[in-house]
Amino acid sequence: MEHLPAISVVVNFAILMVGLVMLSKKPVKAMLNEKHDSWKKNIEEAEVLREQTQAMFDEYQSKLASLDQEVERIIADAKAKGEQYKANMEERAKKNAEKIIAQAKIMADQELEKTKKALQSDALAKALLQAETTLKEKVTQDDQDFFVEGFVQEMESMKHGR
Repeated sequence: MEHLPAISVVVNFAILMVGLVMLSKKPVKAMLNEKHDSWKKNIEEAEVLREQTQAMFDEYQSKLASLDQEVERIIADAKAKGEQYKANMEERAKKNAEKIIAQAKIMADQELEKTKKALQSDALAKALLQAETTLKEKVTQDDQDFFVEGFVQEMESMKHGR
C-alpha cells in the first residue's frame, strides 16, 4: 500500500491529461488549422507578389534593353542629321562662294571696261588736242581753202545724187 498514493497520483494525472486532451483537442485543432490556413494564405499571397514583382522586373529589364537600343537609334539619327546638315552647309557655302566669285568677275570686267573707256577717252582727247595743235601749226590758209572747196564739192555731189 505504500505504492497506492504514488499510483493514485499517476492515475489522477493520466485522467487529467486525457480530460485536457479531450477538452482542448477541438480548440487546439481549430487553432492549428487556423494557423495553417493563415500561413498557406500568406504563402499564396507572397507567391502572387513574387510573380508580380518578377513580371515587373522582366518588364523593366525589357524596357531598359529597348531603352539602350532607343538611345543608340537616337544617337545614330542625330549623327546622320548632323552629317546631312554639314553637307547642306558645305554645299550652300560652295554655291555662295561661286556667286561671290562670279560677281567679283563681273565687277572686275565692268571696272576694266570703265578703265578702258576712260583711257580711250583720255587718249582720244589727247590725240585730238595734239591733232588740233599740229593742224594749227602745220595747216596753212591754202590747205584750209582746199579742204573747204573739197567739202563743198562733196556736199553738192550728194545734193545732186539724190
